[in-house]
Amino acid sequence: MEDYLNGHGLWEIVDGFETQSANTNAKKLKDWKMNNSKIVSWIRSTCKQSIALSIGKATSAKSIWDKVKSTYLQTYFARAYQLEMQIRALKQQSSQNISEFHSQMTVLWDQLTMTEPE
Repeated sequence: MEDYLNGHGLWEIVDGFETQSANTNAKKLKDWKMNNSKIVSWIRSTCKQSIALSIGKATSAKSIWDKVKSTYLQTYFARAYQLEMQIRALKQQSSQNISEFHSQMTVLWDQLTMTEPE
């Protein structure tokens, strides 16, 4: 999402660098509101229904993004902990050769790497 919004010159609205109150010029304020609405629409349309419901009627792209980010960050920590426990508990079975054990370990490490937030 960040890359997409950066590509459209809109990420500064989401990260809070460009705010509504900073736009005192009527044209700039109108543009900010239009861009904020686009972002809100994109976020809502790409979220799972459960996340979209937790967003509620929020209209600020930044507040919605912060809510979504905190939700996924909590999920990441839980999943990362689970994977780390699986890695620590993994033992090579007597029936396994080293290649099979290595593959099993690599799968868990890859999953852990993929869950890391950017």
